[in-house]
Amino acid sequence: MQPVIPNSSLADQIAAARPAADHSLDSFALLKATDFAGLRLAQFEVGLRAEEPAIIPNFPGSTLRGAFGHALKDAVCVVSHRDCSRCILASRCIYPFVFESTASPDSSDRLLRDQQNAPQPYTLDPPVYDRKLKAPAPVAASENDGEAAPRRPQWERHQSLAVGDQVVFGMTLLGRAVDHLPYLVFAIHEMTQRGMGKGRARFAISDVAWLEPSGARRIIYSGDTQRLEAPPDAAVDLSELIALRMERLAAAGAEGETVKLRFLTPTRIKTRNELQPRPDFALLTRSLLRRASMLMQTHGQRRLDLDFGGIVARAATIGSQTAALRWWDWGRYSGRQQTRMRMGGFVGEIVYDGGKIAEFLPLLAAGELLRVGNGTSFGLGKFTVAEPGEMGVNERGDG
Repeated sequence: MQPVIPNSSLADQIAAARPAADHSLDSFALLKATDFAGLRLAQFEVGLRAEEPAIIPNFPGSTLRGAFGHALKDAVCVVSHRDCSRCILASRCIYPFVFESTASPDSSDRLLRDQQNAPQPYTLDPPVYDRKLKAPAPVAASENDGEAAPRRPQWERHQSLAVGDQVVFGMTLLGRAVDHLPYLVFAIHEMTQRGMGKGRARFAISDVAWLEPSGARRIIYSGDTQRLEAPPDAAVDLSELIALRMERLAAAGAEGETVKLRFLTPTRIKTRNELQPRPDFALLTRSLLRRASMLMQTHGQRRLDLDFGGIVARAATIGSQTAALRWWDWGRYSGRQQTRMRMGGFVGEIVYDGGKIAEFLPLLAAGELLRVGNGTSFGLGKFTVAEPGEMGVNERGDG
């Protein structure tokens, strides 16, 4: 579960923890890639092959995360009660570290001091399948005119897979989670054997690839050999990846006065505990700063030392030019709470404009890697900075 921190109090919490700063716009310094140094991460791509006919959701983020978590806990848990909160081994166990990260009660960071949960050291990037219309069902004739009564279109919420079909998803590991890659690959293998989706269809790992900073895809695990050859240099500092992304954006001419963002999976950003269907740039900036700050504090080697108040004040001068956003009403079943939870969010495109918006590109590049908002471990909050000339967003259906 992701920590919940009221948006309205972020600047106040940091201001109380640090010396007073001059928040005038003239005092604002440009954000730099090196501001985000100290958090290492590695990106991987996992390919699964259906061993029998399978049915999975159009957006299988909850399916993958749930099966992954259960398999990892079964693989490493050695106590009979299986309750991490009272386990003597919890501080050294991989499962609670990856899936139930907790904030230290004596944390020096005010963002975490009063929080029970800390951000988890991974994100998933599930596939998003296009929705399809259901086959029309027979309808009763109208009593008035004998014609078929009209019905609203019904959309399939699941994807049918044949034997041999592939399911490919991304996995980003942060901090010490990178060192646990062998255990995580083993857990993925176990979850495929137990089955996933409706009817628990069995899968097999085709391969696991490391996504190099250059964009190259290097196979490090093959389902045929079942041997993992993880490169010792798989983890890269966040600042280096931001710098590479900045170079690509600059080469594409994306340093003008407008920035188009594409939100590809449901994005949940709150203010005063209410979900926002269209965030202004200041709210988006605040959410990005919060996520980066908490991840660096929990899983990095240093804190994110920035003038948060000044940055948010600068962001408030940026407006939105156009927006083509819609609400994706996604949901999942929580086994812990024994109820179905609604976790919808906005998707689509929004164009922000302002003379100084290029100053925020390092923060936006960090957000592309770390995601934004709640539910990132399910694959929520994924967005990209559109390069000039790219086509519009491909509308997806509810999953």
